[in-house]
Amino acid sequence: MTAILKVDTIQDTSGNNIINESSDTITIGASGDTTNIIGTLQNNGAGVGSSDAFHAYDMSSNASGTLVLTSELLDDGSNYNTSNGRYTAPSAGKYHFYCSGISATGSDSYINFHLNGSVINGGTDQGGNTPNSNTQGIMIATIDLSANDYITMVSQNNVYNNYIFFGGYKLY
Repeated sequence: MTAILKVDTIQDTSGNNIINESSDTITIGASGDTTNIIGTLQNNGAGVGSSDAFHAYDMSSNASGTLVLTSELLDDGSNYNTSNGRYTAPSAGKYHFYCSGISATGSDSYINFHLNGSVINGGTDQGGNTPNSNTQGIMIATIDLSANDYITMVSQNNVYNNYIFFGGYKLY
């Protein structure tokens, strides 16, 4: 046996609306109420309010090329790999990334992001081609990723191993 309950409003014993439906919009609670959700809140099958963020720093030695940072301050989704320097997107969406490194060679500190192994933007080129004029390269980008795309931080010149960081988070 099945039963269907059809109502527009559910009220508590004091007559306050707890759940209200109007024009295909469902309102739960009222302004100032606390609503506890037990389980997973979803929007068309995707988690709502979930976050995926990471911040990695430090390398085992000065390096250039794909920079592999070996320490993590945080990695909410466990999607940054400290063995290959890749952040792999768990789902499609817009992601915000940032990174910084200081030239270890007294030359420009050129840093950029690579998407699936290919450069995706012009990067940053902080000048200073004289000895002891080490410069800091900073890169910030918002990138549209598909699930399983990966981002790496790449430097054309040697950067110091302990003055470097790479991080990001999913916007939506």
